[in-house]
Amino acid sequence: MVFLKAILLGFNPLILNIWDAKRCIEYLKSRREVDGDRIGMMGLSYGGTYALHCSP
Repeated sequence: MVFLKAILLGFNPLILNIWDAKRCIEYLKSRREVDGDRIGMMGLSYGGTYALHCSP
């Protein structure tokens, strides 16, 4: 549903997903028990594109 709403409003859904993922990564880095230098992400097809765009 969010995907369809994004398209109807003229947004690229990939950009919205990347924004969400980057906020999640920021949250993880803020946690004491998480080593922020060792956070990884991988994916296939769309997930690969998504992972690539989420990298710093």
